[in-house]
Formats: sequence, structure tokens, C-alpha cells
Amino acid sequence: MISEVQAVLLVLIVNLFAYAAVTIVAWWNRHKPGVWYFVFGAVFMILFSLSDIAVLTTRSVVLIERIQVLTTGLAPAATATWVLFVLGYLGYLTDVSRWQQAAVMGGLVGLPLLLAATPGIYVEPTVASLWGTPSSSPHFDAVGSVVLLSTLAALLMGSLLLFRAALAQRVLKVRTAAVLAVPALVFLLAATVGIVGIVPRTLPLPRVVGPFAAAAYLYFFAVAEGFSVLPATENIGVDQAFDQLDAGVVVVEDDTIIRCNPTAREYLGLERPNVATGESAAAVLDEFAGRPIDDPVVTVKQNDRVYEITRSQIHSSGVVLLIQDVTTRRERLALQRQNEQLERLAHIVSHDFQTPLSTANKLTTLLRLDEGVSGTEAAQTIDDLEAVHDRLATFADQLPTLARESASIGDPTDCELADVAASAWDVVETGPLTLDIVSSRQLIGDPTRLEQAFQNLFENVVMHGNVPTEWPRNRPDSSTTSATPPTDVSNAGQCETGASTVTVGRTESGFYIADDGPGFVATQSTEIFDYGMSTGSGSGLGLAIVRTVFEAHGWEISATESASGGARFDVHIDTEPPEIETENAHVGG
Repeated sequence: MISEVQAVLLVLIVNLFAYAAVTIVAWWNRHKPGVWYFVFGAVFMILFSLSDIAVLTTRSVVLIERIQVLTTGLAPAATATWVLFVLGYLGYLTDVSRWQQAAVMGGLVGLPLLLAATPGIYVEPTVASLWGTPSSSPHFDAVGSVVLLSTLAALLMGSLLLFRAALAQRVLKVRTAAVLAVPALVFLLAATVGIVGIVPRTLPLPRVVGPFAAAAYLYFFAVAEGFSVLPATENIGVDQAFDQLDAGVVVVEDDTIIRCNPTAREYLGLERPNVATGESAAAVLDEFAGRPIDDPVVTVKQNDRVYEITRSQIHSSGVVLLIQDVTTRRERLALQRQNEQLERLAHIVSHDFQTPLSTANKLTTLLRLDEGVSGTEAAQTIDDLEAVHDRLATFADQLPTLARESASIGDPTDCELADVAASAWDVVETGPLTLDIVSSRQLIGDPTRLEQAFQNLFENVVMHGNVPTEWPRNRPDSSTTSATPPTDVSNAGQCETGASTVTVGRTESGFYIADDGPGFVATQSTEIFDYGMSTGSGSGLGLAIVRTVFEAHGWEISATESASGGARFDVHIDTEPPEIETENAHVGG
């Protein structure tokens, strides 16, 4: 059976190795706020354990007394490092320079050592028996007593700051505060019971309870609770917001990555959550960018994607890198420039088209006035030729509109099928037609462009459904309600039946628009979406623009016969948002 002294020695050896492990883990986290002080404190605890082991295993009184001077001189420094760690962790040292912190640290270590080495001021080395073994039993002088009490008060102050941050300020988890503060309070209690004589003063009780504290600190650093981009004095929700950012964020301190969010890890190709923490920023980021990131903004191309890295200096040695995937934005800008070029080209073509059309119209007029041209067939031929000229002129006038509205859409937003259809219906002169919205669904698109497409579809019903209306010639606001011209001129005189209802509803793959008018020839189901295709005498642009608007959203449109024999247009979209149950909405013309 082992003796009491051997048991104490065993605990001291366990404490030695425990704090060695704590020192290693703290070293790996040295880039985090205040942890450098903790590393020094852990080293001091290792020295204390070695000193206690030496005291209990030697018979030399002189050696024991010299060790007393060393340990009593380092004890305030060990406590100070823990308090400085707490202050740094909670963000109180953010505005204190490194040189100032180093000066404070040097004073806290050097001054007690100097006082302890001066006889009669700080401590009187004394040797006493611990279960028959010589042990250290220092007697503190006046100055030493003040320093000792200040040390204990500092432990209490640091603990109170942690609990204040958790309970009053609510910027720190209570569990994190307890993990850090309870070991310090245990040290405080162990030192106090030794000072007042509850346990033998020769028993190094603070080190005996050391393994408990070491286990708590290992847990703290392993879980890394509370550490965030900002000091712990900031709102604890910063952690969650930081991790949920769509942009990648990398925080660098002294060329060492101290934090990167999941988006940044994805962009950088890092598989494990903490794989970059503690690594060289140059090694990780330069490999991603292909060159040093020294400029405020750097553009990087990786795997067919384009990234923009914005570098912000937050202090002399701290940098925050914002990594954004700008592929879509650049593609949108490129498409916008392409559309602008297309619109300019369309204006040029439209302008150049006017001269030969004007000449052709003059020649047709001269031909009609020519007395040598007579007969019904000749007159019909001239009528047909003039009709062709009119359609070509209309087409030329509408070229800029077609170019502008062909492929560009705004930023997609959530919108309702029923709302889009109703808004489009309100600006179209529909006469006696009725709109029946039988069901709705959520759409993700440009509401303005979608409304224009629905307007063209409704106008198509008006033009080809034998609807008695004078749209748009007598509309006071016809010039402002829609930038898109009507699909075709009505062929009402040739229709035997007229449309009375337009139905809009949801399908499994998208939505549909149907009418009960005369419909169209089956062979025209695909041709009607071609530019210039018209079953009447219109320009044939309306449905072509409808198709282009939907295709710009990534959707497809097809034409079939409705259940009542009219026209039906089915739009197939990629997404499947939840169905929104609506009561049938009937809107009169």
C-alpha cells in the first residue's frame, strides 16, 4: 500500500502530464484572443508540479528553500496570466498594443521574483514535515501577504467577469463561463484552506486539485466554445450569423487562419471543419488564388466559377477576406451588355429598313395609279403587296422592342401565379371576356416580365377569339400599359364562335392558360411561337416574345387544344413549390 506522500507524488505527476497536454492544446489555439497568456500560465503550472515533486523527493533543506523562493515568486505571475487570458478572451485587451501587454506581463513576472529574492521583504523560506517528509512551508512577510491576497482577489475577479458576461451581459454561454471559472475558484478555495490551516500548509493542495482543472481546460479548447471572429464581449449570435453567410469569410491573424466559415471552406476545397484553423494563410489562400492576395480586390477563376476576394485590414496584423462567387453576376452583366448591343443593332436595322420600304410603297402607289394596270386580279395583287409592306413596316418598327424584351429578365423574386395573371388582365382591354383563376402556385421570376407575357397571351385571345373590342386604339392609356405590341390583328370576321372565358390554373409541372375560342390549326402548334408567324394580318411577334420571356426564366411553353376546343398554352417550370389552394376567382372584362 502506498503512503500519503507517494499518493501526493502520484497526483503531482498526473498534474504534470495533464498540464503538458493543456500546454500543447493551448499552443495550437494561440492565435485566439488571450490564449498566449494561458500558454504561459500552463507552463508555470508545469514548473510548479516539477518543483513540488523535487521538494517531496529531496532531503536538502537548502534546495527546498531555494525552490520556495522560485515558486512563491512565480505564483502571482501564474495567476496574472490566467486573469490576462480572461481579459483577452472577453475582448478587454483589444485596444491594448502588444508592447503594452508584454510590459505588463514582464512586470507581473519580474517584480514578484525580485521581491521574493530579497530577504525580509516578501517571503521567509521555511521547511516543515509532511507525514514525516520535509516539505515547503513558506511564511509571507507584509509585502508577500499583500501580493498573496491580491493574487487570490484576482482569481475571484476573473471568475466574476466570466459569470457577468454569461449571466448579466448574456454574451457568453453559462457552460463556457463555468468551465473557465470553476477551476480558478477551486484553486482559490484550495489556497485559502491552506492559508487558514484547515489542511497542512506543507501540502501543495492547489496542485493536487490541478488534474481537475486541466481536464476542464482540455474540454474548453477541444470544443472551442465561445471563440468567434469577434471577442466574446460581442453578441453570441455572431457565431451563428458568421456560419450562415452566403459569402466565404476568412479571418487571418499574423498570417495564420484563425477562422473560416463553411462557405469559405467549400470555396477553398477544405473538407474538414477545422482543417484550415492554425494553418498559414499564404499556403491555403495563395494555392486557391494562384498568387499572393495583396490587392484590395482579387479575381480568381476556379472550376468554371469566378470568385472575387475582397481584402480588408482590420488592424496592424489582422485581415478579413471576403470570398464571393460572382459567376452569376458576371454572366448577368455580360448578358445585359449583349442585349444592349442587340438593341442598338435592332435600331440600326429598323432605320435602314425604312428607306427600301418607303421606296416600295411609293412604287406600289405609282403602280396603282398606272392606268395600264387594271382588272380585279391586278388590284388584288397590289392589295396583297401593300399588306406585305405594312407587315414589314410594323416588324421594322417593333424590332427595337423585340431586341429589348427578348432575353433579359430582372432579379427573380417570389410571386403568385394568380397575382401575376390578375395584374396582367387589368391592363388588357378584354371586352366581355371573363378570367377564371381555378388554382394558383408560387413562381420564382421577374414579375414585370411575366405580366408582359400574360398580357400578350390575353391579347392573343382578344385578337383571335372573335371578341368585340376596339383594343387598343381607343384606350387612353394604351401607350403606357404595356411595352409589348399586340400579337396580331383580329381575324374576327372569319371566326364562327367567339371566346368568352380565359382560364388560368396550376398543373403538375407548371401552369396553363386556356380559352374557349375557335382555337388554331393543329399543324400550327409549334409555328405560332416563331417570329413573324401570324394566322391573321398581325406582326406575329406577341407569342414569340411570350416564348422568349418564359425561356429566359428557364421554362418551356407548348400549345395544344383546350377541352372546349379553344387554345391552351402549357408552361413547364423546373421547380415544384407547394400548391396554394385558392377559391375560383372570376374576373370580368
